[in-house]
Amino acid sequence: MNSFSSRIALVGVGAVLVAAGVAGCGSSDDDSGDALSKDDYIAQANEICSSLTAELDSLESDFTTAFQSGDTEGAADVMSEGNEKVSSTLDELEALVPPEEDQATLDEYFELQDEQRDLSDQVIDAVRDGDQQTMNDIGDQIDASQTKSDTIADDYGMAECGSASNE
Repeated sequence: MNSFSSRIALVGVGAVLVAAGVAGCGSSDDDSGDALSKDDYIAQANEICSSLTAELDSLESDFTTAFQSGDTEGAADVMSEGNEKVSSTLDELEALVPPEEDQATLDEYFELQDEQRDLSDQVIDAVRDGDQQTMNDIGDQIDASQTKSDTIADDYGMAECGSASNE
């Protein structure tokens, strides 16, 4: 699969783990007594992200087959299914309460995920319309945002939520 198709499959169908829409991980109103240790947070987040990656891998071939055969509607439908899985996964991540001192870092990570999900919705529309230029343009924006969120996740220790999920 070419780099663009792979990128769209992973982003639209979810790399983007990425891909996707949470205002923050836990909220500042959460009782800090419920906060996980950093190690526990990382372990649970990596487990959640690993499960998503496996699910998205199974959608990737469906996307590629549809996209390469010119079935833009089918490809967009697969991407929409992936985005639903990403949203559900991010709800799980949002339910985790990080250590208070890590909240700002994780808020930044999730803001980038939100940006990626919004962009992925735009890519889905472009795929449906067969608009290659818009797919390329938005794909570049997703890549830039994903690079930032991957760096945050990797630096924090959430390898499965960062660049390791894209390998």
